[in-house]
Amino acid sequence: MAYYLVQVAFSSEAWGAMLKKPHMQLEDLRPVLERLGGKLESCWLAFGEYDALLICQLPDQTSAAALSMAASAGGTIRTIKTTPLMSMEESLDAIKKAVGANDHGSSSPISANLPMLRLKQVDYRELLSSRLHKFKQRWKRW
Repeated sequence: MAYYLVQVAFSSEAWGAMLKKPHMQLEDLRPVLERLGGKLESCWLAFGEYDALLICQLPDQTSAAALSMAASAGGTIRTIKTTPLMSMEESLDAIKKAVGANDHGSSSPISANLPMLRLKQVDYRELLSSRLHKFKQRWKRW
């Protein structure tokens, strides 16, 4: 299952209800998540543009969109923002794919007709490979 960051801003009515009878509106999202095949990993209240942050797992993007729609329809949420998250392993895979996609030996349809300006010859594969190596070394220290 994929991980998502869900940022929520409550409506003034929701804050009013929580102040009258102290409870957490986020608990109302748990059954919705479970009906969508998801799982609530963790949640926090926050200061700033959003009042709460949730980390949850959902089977797919359609389920993530459905969560956003269902939560918004309840009237207690003023704004909701969903961001897909990638694990470190997925991030490393993406970096490796970027190295292959950035191979200058082949021309892509996007850049085929664009002039390439370079001040000096750079081996991007070597550059990305060395940065990936440094990233892995730092990751091991954490």
